[in-house]
Amino acid sequence: MNKKQTEKLAKLNDTCRKLLMIPIFGIKNIRHYYTPGIKNLPPVDQIEIAAKIRDFDSFSVDNNPYWERDFGRVEHNGIAVFWKIDYYDLGLQY
Repeated sequence: MNKKQTEKLAKLNDTCRKLLMIPIFGIKNIRHYYTPGIKNLPPVDQIEIAAKIRDFDSFSVDNNPYWERDFGRVEHNGIAVFWKIDYYDLGLQY
């Protein structure tokens, strides 16, 4: 992937992350999924974690080697929470 394509993908990933806590009206095919461990937390914890992911901007060579801004780690109540952005086809198969 060339630099221009990588930057475009990084911006799409930023948009996806920034929309994490906003009801998505008119934007199709963006879905946010959480692991059972996150889904079983109290709603206030889920909201706080989503806000930390939304606001994450500590990208570095260590956590972003391809400069796509699609992965990160935040802490919540002393526990590491990893997040990842993936893309699938419209049928959610590939």
